[in-house]
This record gives sequence, structure tokens and C-alpha cells, in this order.
Amino acid sequence: MKLDKFGKIQWDKTVGGDALDELHSLQQTTDGGYILGGVSISSASGDKSEYSRGIYDYWIVKLDIKGKIQWDKTIGGDHDDGCYSIQQTSDSGFIVGGYSASDVSGEKTEPAHRPDGYTYDYWVVKLDKNHNIQWDKTIGGADGDVLGNIRELKQNLYVLFGYSFSDRSFDKSEDDRGQPFCDYWFVTLKDKQNMIANSNAANLKKASVQSFSIYPNPAKNILYIKAKGAAVYSVINRRGEILLQKKVNGNSSIDVSGFTAGIYYIKNNSTGEMKTVMIDK
Repeated sequence: MKLDKFGKIQWDKTVGGDALDELHSLQQTTDGGYILGGVSISSASGDKSEYSRGIYDYWIVKLDIKGKIQWDKTIGGDHDDGCYSIQQTSDSGFIVGGYSASDVSGEKTEPAHRPDGYTYDYWVVKLDKNHNIQWDKTIGGADGDVLGNIRELKQNLYVLFGYSFSDRSFDKSEDDRGQPFCDYWFVTLKDKQNMIANSNAANLKKASVQSFSIYPNPAKNILYIKAKGAAVYSVINRRGEILLQKKVNGNSSIDVSGFTAGIYYIKNNSTGEMKTVMIDK
């Protein structure tokens, strides 16, 4: 709803599809229009032009100065993704932030940082001025982390605000202060676009070609890796610490007899693909 300076309604606009759609962030853009960011489970229907990727997705809508829809964009992976913040950037693109429980799928190019169950990570997506995805970044610890706000400090530098239940693990450098409750978590992020392929299709193709499988799961003493091509694989614990690295060319095995029982991750260092394995004694 647009109000004038006296609080009088100038126009209002309902935007949605055939299911639940929630608006979480709105900003006026340099052309006098508005950029909207939120969450959607709608299919391609109503004002929504693209199908749902998973459960919830990011849904971005651009309005002109009179509230007419100019374009919309659905962004998400195979699980639950929700946009909580969007801002136009100095290059006339957009920086989008929220939470994600998705692994590599849809527009998401990095795996979730979750040991087991269903937890969230910060998920940041950068769009250019033509609303094409330039890069995306998954940031989090071993437990739930939800990004609430993102701001551009200067070109190619962003600050992320949110809350976290995670102890020191993966991208989180400090332990939770008040378990079982959450803490504020602030992250600064540099734009490393030159290190990230602009084509999501290329990333997914690379990941699928070099995808690997592990067995048995749970494992006791020996874990087998079935893969195509050569890559270095890492064994990572729940705190995000690398315990072992091994170069594998095709099918191979890893001796896990020295590890204590629990949940670990096997990561292909070339693609970033990660598998969860239970070690049982």
C-alpha cells in the first residue's frame, strides 16, 4: 500500500499465487519503483510466473512507480528457503538474504551445513541489474542459523545480521553463548564473483558428473567411496574440523576404524559436494 505524506492511500497492490505467499522485505529502488522479497509455496499461478523449487522458495517481485509488476523471480532448492531481506546494490543489482535447508539443487550451488535432521543456514544470493543470478553463498554452523537482514557496506562488501544456535563449526568461529537459546550472529561477506561460476547450470553439471556415493552407512571400520574421476576427499567432524584427507581416483576406501562413533561428513574438495556418514562402533 502506497501512502502520501499525509497518510492518504494513493494505491494498493495484492501480489500472489495459488498458495501461501509472505512479504518480508521491501525497498524503493532508484527508478522510483519497489523491490519485494519474501517466501512462497505457490506454483506458477496468479502473479507468480515460475514453478516452486521445493517447499518454500525465495520470491522476488519488482514493481514500477505505480505498483505494476515488471518482473518476478523464484529462487530456491529442494527443501525450505525463505527470503528475509533484499536491497538494491550500488551496481543496480540486488543482494538477497534469508535462510535455507536445501542441498545442491535448483539455484543453490553449495550443500547445507547440517549434521543430521533439518536445520537452516544463512543463504545469500546476488542478482545483477537484469535479475540474473551472479553468485550464491551458503554460510552456517552445524545447527540452525537464520539471516534476518543484509546490507551493502560498499561495493562488493556486505554485512549479514541474524541469529544462530550453532557452536563453533563450519563457518562459525565462536561457540554459542547461551544454549539452548540463540545468539546474534554478524558476518561480513566479500563479493568473490570471480571465484564463482556465473552459470548455475554449469555448476550443477559439474557436480553431477563428479558426484560420488559412500557405503556402508553406518560404517564401522572401512568406508568405501564410489566416484568418477580424481579428487581429494576430506573427512570432517560436526565442528567442521578436517580430520583426514585422501586423494581418490575412481573407487577407493577410507579407514575409519580410529574414529569414535558419531556423525561425520565426506566432502569432495573439487565440487564441494558433501555426504553424511554415521560411524558405528
